[in-house]
Amino acid sequence: MYECQATTHPPQSIFVQLRVVAAYAEIVGTKDKVFNSGSRLQLICVLTLATSKPDYIFWYHNDRMINFDTNRGISVQEDESGSTLTMINVSVSDSGNYSCQPRDMRPDSVVVTILSERQAPDALQDKTTHTSGKDIVQLECATLLISLSSILIRISF
Repeated sequence: MYECQATTHPPQSIFVQLRVVAAYAEIVGTKDKVFNSGSRLQLICVLTLATSKPDYIFWYHNDRMINFDTNRGISVQEDESGSTLTMINVSVSDSGNYSCQPRDMRPDSVVVTILSERQAPDALQDKTTHTSGKDIVQLECATLLISLSSILIRISF
């Protein structure tokens, strides 16, 4: 609680309650993701409690920033609600930690495993294998729901 007091006689005060809200990034879905070699990888990063679009949103694979690695089949699209990383024809070497790091916001990360054609997905029971367009539609629907909920939260305050 803060008090703003005018130097009048008698003193007059206005009390203000300050609430600090920290914006953060959230990659949609589970923290462990599995894709088949040769498939398309898509990660959706939603900005939650953001009051404005950040100056930039960088994607990292392990410790390397990959936003501009177009020669590897990587594309990044940004909009008001966040950023989408898409990689075509992924291979085992694309496995690792992926993080979404917007400027001045808490980042988020996931672990991606790319299965070679010889690996059986049953060996990774806690992870979800992403191979079909249906999975992409489910992720896009989840992103829409999260975006709508963050808009409703902002409107209600």
